[in-house]
Amino acid sequence: MVLRRLSFFMLALSFLLMAQVAAARDFARAREGQENETPTNLKDIGIEPHLGDKVNLDLPFVDHDGRPVTLRELMQDGKPILLSLAYYSCPSLCNFHLNGLNDAFKQLEKPIGSEFKLVVMSFDPREKSALAKAKRANYLKEYGRPEGDAGWYFLTGDQGSIDPITKAVGFNYRWD
Repeated sequence: MVLRRLSFFMLALSFLLMAQVAAARDFARAREGQENETPTNLKDIGIEPHLGDKVNLDLPFVDHDGRPVTLRELMQDGKPILLSLAYYSCPSLCNFHLNGLNDAFKQLEKPIGSEFKLVVMSFDPREKSALAKAKRANYLKEYGRPEGDAGWYFLTGDQGSIDPITKAVGFNYRWD
């Protein structure tokens, strides 16, 4: 039940953030006298739900401590994974997303890791484990519950591992 609420919250937060960006863009265009059309370079960007689809659990990633890991290995204890896609050097929306998740997790009775694991996966293949470790440390400090440390993973990977995950969950993005 908690996982469903968190999954719904994450999806709702993502849609809210996308709506805010779109509203700001449309407002700016309206002020400039432009039509409310989606620019060509943004047409294939967004979230496309793929409910029921499977994610390849055997793709190689590197965790925040520099250890090779797969999602299957993280699931060996039977706890579900809440997957969050972000990139660690993101100047805006990714931080809002992660801050929102952190605020929600602070409200839960049990800490992260007790009923589920949180996996934040960078979709920027240039990012490495040192950056993931620093980002994780910041969020764990803000979370304020040391017992949640064991259930929170920040992963990095190469494009060959990132693309199948983003496609499977319907996370459509493009670098600007």
